[in-house]
Amino acid sequence: MINLSALQKAVLIAFILMAVASPFKPPCHCSGFHQRNPDSSMDQLKTDRIDNLEILVLPTAERQFAFATFELQDPDMKKACFKALIKHFENEPAWCSKASIALAMLYVGDYRFPNVENAKVALTILRDIPRAYASQKSLCARSLWLCGWICQTIMKENDRARFFFDRVISEYSGIEADLDLPSTWEGLARLQKIKMTTGREKAEGAFELFSQLPGDTSSIFALSLALQEFTDDEVIMLAEKHIKGGAIHPIHTCRLLTRAWNSSKNGESKKHFADYITTNFSDIPTNEIQKAISLISGRNK
Repeated sequence: MINLSALQKAVLIAFILMAVASPFKPPCHCSGFHQRNPDSSMDQLKTDRIDNLEILVLPTAERQFAFATFELQDPDMKKACFKALIKHFENEPAWCSKASIALAMLYVGDYRFPNVENAKVALTILRDIPRAYASQKSLCARSLWLCGWICQTIMKENDRARFFFDRVISEYSGIEADLDLPSTWEGLARLQKIKMTTGREKAEGAFELFSQLPGDTSSIFALSLALQEFTDDEVIMLAEKHIKGGAIHPIHTCRLLTRAWNSSKNGESKKHFADYITTNFSDIPTNEIQKAISLISGRNK
């Protein structure tokens, strides 16, 4: 039998009483936030229990979104945090729609190892965004584009994918995509539809997209698809048509004309394309155009 002093007994009894009086609570992941934000009083912050997790609810939707995106690592905690944003900041459609898209993509996970059931959950979330947050045009278009992408890439349902891409094209024509490169959701949706075709249909659809949306990032990829299928003579003919059409975007057009110049066997035709490139694009200081001009001029830089 262990003999305890009076002091040891008192400490042990106090410890037991504290344990009984303080039942276990699951962590709410607040301490890390408080350490990084010492000016935020924990008394002013609230929590909510979502998906059986205690989630911190911050004062603004923007901070809640940043907290979920950058502070949390566990996918389930991230999902619950985005759900908390949607629940507590329902009057802020911009942040709610962003949170809904982020939540859906968490369900998608790594598309290289697809989970069809999770993809269905993501589709349900994304499909609802245009109805719930109709004022957020670009984000609505993004959500429908993602629906098409999920159907095409993960679920292998091309007909269903076309349905969503067609909605983007018809309902959100001209809406800028909030991406780093200049793009429209219409162009990106049309490009995905073209990728589902083959042979001449793919080439002709791709060149049509390139011609109609010359400044859109999607047309860069469309031109690459088209040039894989067209013969040299067809490239020359299309280049002539493109010049006459006047829908000129320097980098894209230079790429097409350089291919036409390279394909030309006739000296006069070759000179025609070379003169057009050097006359119209020589003052544009992009690497691709300057390399093309150097090649055409017979100089190596």
